[in-house]
Amino acid sequence: TRFYRINFVRRWVSTTTNGVTLAQSDETVVVETNHYFPPESVSTGFFTENDRHTTCHWRGVASYFDLNR
Repeated sequence: TRFYRINFVRRWVSTTTNGVTLAQSDETVVVETNHYFPPESVSTGFFTENDRHTTCHWRGVASYFDLNR
């Protein structure tokens, strides 16, 4: 069994590229140093869903998106 360190962050976090904000929230979840943003905080117009999917025992099926350039 693998144990994950999970932290619920209550501070403002954002991610940007080329000066464009892709996601921002004050309620991210950090798992092993990766911030997970709530879906409603992501600017979906900058992404296109791809065919990749993985399964995690605690979060279920994950879908992946490509950043539009």
